[in-house]
Amino acid sequence: MVAFLVSCSNKNDEMLKVIPADAVGVVSVDVPNILEKSGMLSGSGDFTMPESLQAIVDENDESTFSKMLIDLPEMGVDHDCKVFSFYTLKTFGSVVLMGIDDEDAARKVIERRAGKDFADVDGLNCISVGDDFYALHDGIFFHATVNKPQEVSKLSAAARNMLARTSKSILDNSEVMECLNAENDVNAYMLLDGVKLLSKRSKTYKEMSEKFPLIDIFVESDIKAYVASANLNEDSAELEVKILADDNSEYVQLLSGTLGKPTADFLKSVPESMENIVSMSVKGEKFVELPQIATMIETFKKTPFIGRLDIESILKTIDGPVAMGMAKDPNLDDWNAVVTACSTTPDDVLNQLKAFAASMGQQPEIYDNEYIYEYDNKMVKLGNSNGSLYMKMLNYEQTEGYAYDNADAREFFSKSPMGIYVRAKDNKGGSIKFGLVDIRNLKGTFIPAQKGANAIVALLQVLCSIEPVREYEDGGTDELEDVMPVAIDELKPVN
Repeated sequence: MVAFLVSCSNKNDEMLKVIPADAVGVVSVDVPNILEKSGMLSGSGDFTMPESLQAIVDENDESTFSKMLIDLPEMGVDHDCKVFSFYTLKTFGSVVLMGIDDEDAARKVIERRAGKDFADVDGLNCISVGDDFYALHDGIFFHATVNKPQEVSKLSAAARNMLARTSKSILDNSEVMECLNAENDVNAYMLLDGVKLLSKRSKTYKEMSEKFPLIDIFVESDIKAYVASANLNEDSAELEVKILADDNSEYVQLLSGTLGKPTADFLKSVPESMENIVSMSVKGEKFVELPQIATMIETFKKTPFIGRLDIESILKTIDGPVAMGMAKDPNLDDWNAVVTACSTTPDDVLNQLKAFAASMGQQPEIYDNEYIYEYDNKMVKLGNSNGSLYMKMLNYEQTEGYAYDNADAREFFSKSPMGIYVRAKDNKGGSIKFGLVDIRNLKGTFIPAQKGANAIVALLQVLCSIEPVREYEDGGTDELEDVMPVAIDELKPVN
């Protein structure tokens, strides 16, 4: 047993020696512990996939995580060693390192996926195809994504230097190693440059930052680093993130002056069918002074028709949560949504919105203190609920209750000044909540939808269901644009 543990520890150390000292981010995954808790290892140590997970993989065999789960049992992976990934600003943007105990098996799987055979390039057995670079060396599988296309000889040289394990490595950085050695299933240490690298590659982040520019504070600021940990248990998965930033940093100063006191009262205006809810509590007067918001306001002013609305004066009245709830229609390719904002002068803002609509020739129908318009197949309702302004855009007549009746969501938003809550749909996958505890700490929880289901398996089901990222050029529609139409002149009174 001692010999076995020492052997595994040695291979983990050998992989850590591959990670350069100047890496801008490092992640370690305790695969042995996760596999044991998930029940996906047989008594003989073989990888077994539960039927429920296998069904999801079969339905989504093109997703990244599905491919990973399909390949892992055949790759000759050493299940007793951790998996590491790291990020750099040099030749390789991201690299995954895995211990291999059967290189022939790994070679066959990689060649099948790459559609290309391994070749010896200056002493390294490797494959270069597109943005991907694969290598096998001394029982280590090296999979990298390049920062920019280069000749295979240059890629091989860069990989050889790392795999030689003779240069200064991340082992020399005590702060990072303290993070990686913590007893968690997943540990991550990301410098801000590493976060920027990942965000630039993410289409989702790009779209979110365009519509919610305040999230750029977490990327375009003077934060030093993010230290994260995740623990996957049978009944839940817990994520914690610590933000390393000086007291006098721009990040701390901005959020200290901008964030307001959290409250869940806005949920009284959000229908309970809204599976996706995001909220941020802000002080409006300080909020509009942020460079990111100032840019958004200037962009808003240039928008035809709706740009005539004095959005800045409206934002200044906010003192509390600004939130959105969204739900995909179960039968139509359509989204329903509700937007709420806690205002110090809700009636004045409502009158301003009514006057603006009237100036555009739109007269509403008034029913039960709500101002009702019609847009496409949706009924748009403006109203004020205890100081919280709301705009509902629904393609049905609301008969259900409100999200405030959900004790879990109510407790979460009452404590988090900025957070997101995603509820499981159709008893599949699970529910996720993630948000700020304070300006330096974030926490998140994943809970399976089905009672008694293994949280790790349920989380893998969710990850395997994620569709491959589509290119911008594919002509796909922007769903958020569909949810938040800006053509105010299309509104008309309900007949």
